[in-house]
Amino acid sequence: MKTRREIFEAHYWRYQRAGKKEKGKILEEVAGTTGLNRDHLAHVLASYGKTQRVKGEARPTRRKRAQGKRGGRPSQYQEKAFVALLTRIGEDYGRPCGKLLAPLIRGIIDFLVMSKEPDYGINEAHKALLMKVSGAQIDRLLAPARKALEMRGISTTRAAGASLRSPVPVQTHFDREAVKPGDFAFDTVAHCGGSASGQFCKTLTGTSPYSGWVEERSLLNRANKWVAQAIEDIRSTLPFPLTAGHYDNGMEFINKPLLEWCLAKHIRASRSRPYRKNDNCFAEQKNYDAVRQTVGYFRFDTPAEQEALAEVYKYLCPLYNYWYPSFRLTDKEKQEDGRYKKIYEKSPKTSYPRLFESEEVSEASKAELTRRKSISDPVVLNSRLNRAVGRLLKINREKDKVEQPS
Repeated sequence: MKTRREIFEAHYWRYQRAGKKEKGKILEEVAGTTGLNRDHLAHVLASYGKTQRVKGEARPTRRKRAQGKRGGRPSQYQEKAFVALLTRIGEDYGRPCGKLLAPLIRGIIDFLVMSKEPDYGINEAHKALLMKVSGAQIDRLLAPARKALEMRGISTTRAAGASLRSPVPVQTHFDREAVKPGDFAFDTVAHCGGSASGQFCKTLTGTSPYSGWVEERSLLNRANKWVAQAIEDIRSTLPFPLTAGHYDNGMEFINKPLLEWCLAKHIRASRSRPYRKNDNCFAEQKNYDAVRQTVGYFRFDTPAEQEALAEVYKYLCPLYNYWYPSFRLTDKEKQEDGRYKKIYEKSPKTSYPRLFESEEVSEASKAELTRRKSISDPVVLNSRLNRAVGRLLKINREKDKVEQPS
């Protein structure tokens, strides 16, 4: 034990100041010398020389840290006005993580500076900070403002009969090498407010695993005719062809009219395995990121709410497709321990450049994509989106009020 302590004394100071790769080398070196587990060594070296609190009393682990203020340069991002500005922008644009918010801000900084409604009041000093603040620093600055109550919805999917499911081929995943820009995954989100009784609105989510393109449509209820009409509307408004549709096993998707429509339009249909939500992970992810984070878990069950929900998606979809960046999984590497390491794009992109760089997308479609982006202003879209969400929630609050006699 005395020898181990001497080894820890010799390495902990260097370990606590090393980068990630250097820490790995130090762990390998110490593990080879002591024969201890790397996870245990990481814990010991990270806490060595610091103090731990036991029943309210601070006790040194091995060596007390030097007294006085922590060294290093003072943070340039701690100004209250800048943190308030960053918090406001993060709230206005859907509270994405720092790695996505940083490139989003850099992409729309000119729109933010020139915006009068809302007026962010960005001066030159704040603009310079916004252009260089890192994603990790954003997460640290916004951590206090992101504490909120978490809610969970319920599943309202009802499985279709085996006779309808059997003709539809099962697809367990999207092959990254074979997926096309026109391949879409579809799912529905229930706006039932935690109770599946009665009629309530639904949202149809359609997303492209290739580019991350998102289409949202509001439905009055779970009837399969509304789903078919919404998918037809998506097909007719897309700037590129819809070539395939991947569904779950719900009756709103696995039904004769919709499958016949897919055959007539030469759209390849496939379905997930029963009770395997990860087979449709791309749509499931957008159900939360695009829908739940925007309109929450309230119960919407009236035609007025359905129309207001459609207005929300009118502004939300262009923001996601042209201005909100995301990371795309590019590869998986199997490690020696049997686990897989996921490899993502080095820098996030929006759906627009991914489609524009694809050889599968025609020149006419690329021209239409460019035209649509040129007439979109992210600040105006976001302002209208916030007003539309406010209108939807106002309708939701006031629908149950009993009219008072005059």
